[in-house]
Amino acid sequence: MVPSTVTAIRGLTVNGPKEYGFRNAINSRPEPRFCRSAIRATFFLSPVYHLFKPEIFVDTHSAMGADYTFLHPMTLIATQYNKFHPVLAAYMDTVMPPFLYNEWTKTIPRFRMLNPLLIPDSGIAGFPDIPLFSTGYTSLFNTISFVTETHMLKPSPAQVQATIDFLQTLLEFTHNNAAQIKAAKLKADKLTATQKSFDINWKQTDTLTDSLLYKGYAAKYKKSNITGKDRLYYDEQQTTTKKIPFYNECKATEKATAPRAYIIPQQW
Repeated sequence: MVPSTVTAIRGLTVNGPKEYGFRNAINSRPEPRFCRSAIRATFFLSPVYHLFKPEIFVDTHSAMGADYTFLHPMTLIATQYNKFHPVLAAYMDTVMPPFLYNEWTKTIPRFRMLNPLLIPDSGIAGFPDIPLFSTGYTSLFNTISFVTETHMLKPSPAQVQATIDFLQTLLEFTHNNAAQIKAAKLKADKLTATQKSFDINWKQTDTLTDSLLYKGYAAKYKKSNITGKDRLYYDEQQTTTKKIPFYNECKATEKATAPRAYIIPQQW
């Protein structure tokens, strides 16, 4: 057995083996990388997506990485509302995701900790959904999108049930608000077709936009067996529920003018 060590994954620190395998034979991530169609699944998905031009898109995942120390079985990536056409931005900011987070309490937004010690009290920041990811890709076409990330350290039945419950909640919301959603996308598509300038780069701001009900384990400290100094750990025998700051505001840093046409090299 390979001795355990501390391994950094996605900027977070977790306990893991010194040696580990990759998820396929060519050492690449099998999950889709949308804007560059790096794998065959994405290559075939793109024409289907553009055929249906959906108002709602969902990408279901089980997250790899760290133990986020929370009780929620799922984190959720919703399209970053600042990147939408203004017609849809208000809807994503004040209507749909707030309903999903507040009414369906098994999930919180996919986030990064602002505190380098991974303590959520100081707040969490939203996920920067660039077009490499499905929510960033589909937002280019005025589609409201979500990525469900069930936590891999939760029991498998809980992960499956959380995904089913979320899809059911989303279906009910979409059914009840179908006319409003379709009208908003149709209007955004028409206005985008005549748009001359587009925001192309984004930076997250330090503007506090909301607070979230966070259900997790109590953060405590104990002596490290290696350094003898205090180290952070989460006491799974003591749960905590608290409101924490949520920073989910982005601002454009660059703009591009729409060209009359594109010249695409043959290799692309």
